Amino acid sequence: MKTKNFFLGLLSAAAIVSCANDDELANIQTGETEKSYISVSLNASNAGVRAEFEDASTPEEQKISSATFFFFDNSGNPVIVDNSGGNARNYVILNNPATTPDPNAGDNVEQLINSTLVLNAYKGVIPNQVVAVVNWTPSRNYTLNELSKNLLAASEVTDATNGFVMSNAVYLNGATQVSAVPLTTANVSSDASIAMANPVDINVERVAAKVRTNATAEVYPTGQTSNGTDVYVKILGWDVNTTMSHNYMVKQLDPTWTTIDNPFTGWVGVNRTYWAKSAQGETGVTKNGSFSWNGLGQALAGSTYCTENTASDWTKVVVKAQLCSDAAGTTPLTIARWYGADYASVDDLKAAFLSLYGSKY
Repeated sequence: MKTKNFFLGLLSAAAIVSCANDDELANIQTGETEKSYISVSLNASNAGVRAEFEDASTPEEQKISSATFFFFDNSGNPVIVDNSGGNARNYVILNNPATTPDPNAGDNVEQLINSTLVLNAYKGVIPNQVVAVVNWTPSRNYTLNELSKNLLAASEVTDATNGFVMSNAVYLNGATQVSAVPLTTANVSSDASIAMANPVDINVERVAAKVRTNATAEVYPTGQTSNGTDVYVKILGWDVNTTMSHNYMVKQLDPTWTTIDNPFTGWVGVNRTYWAKSAQGETGVTKNGSFSWNGLGQALAGSTYCTENTASDWTKVVVKAQLCSDAAGTTPLTIARWYGADYASVDDLKAAFLSLYGSKY
């Protein structure tokens, strides 16, 4: 006997879409270096319009262990800004930076970093763009394209212990993706006071997508059996399924996308977008579509994280549930089906059978 699916309509599957070749390292700089300063303000992307998608941040989501600032020229080539220790780096790292609460923050980084960085660039060379990456430490120089398309494993971007990886908020300016914050000659100055008077605002957001359900009750009525027994569904747990193994370091957008705001322009005034392309098709990137009953352990009011997935087989929410015969969800129920009718137990089915055919045997 087959069990009727009483779970349909309980929770809809959620589609979470957060939805190259390496550049040659050009613009090689040599010669005498000179000290300059840049004042940076690392801000939460104001996510007030995103409240329907995510809840407030947790302390783990706010954690900032390090912030790395990468500098580039107008073409996205690395600009050397640190020659300490005999190394030529196009980035500066702040470890355990001091943070202050951001009263206007939404669902990502609810803190601010205000700091003046000391740059040691080659004389006459001034960076034109900057990208900030939080809670990730580089091992080499990157071009802007390399950094943006650097692949991070899901375990890296969803690491609540060491801090979630965050990077520049990305948006479209017409048909152009804006991944880095432009710099002016006032931002980078040999005079620290001038740099401090002209700080660079950098909006960052979490790389991983946050997923939660909007279910408010643990037990739901879902119908009746053919003999009038009420049937309830008790949610035991849930988790995401069909997720990508890796995520881009910085969001990748498609200027041909359209939305109800046609064309796709992102959120007006906040220089960020909700959607992004997944890393499907990149070397080593796979999709995980398997799950186990015991692995569906997310609490009803809990949340989890996953990578972006804009492939045709979107990320879903898989729910673990049990049929019950009472509104409290304390009495498990086994459904028996016979000739299209559903019964609350095998005994009920037998009783129905005997009522129809008992006199014939």
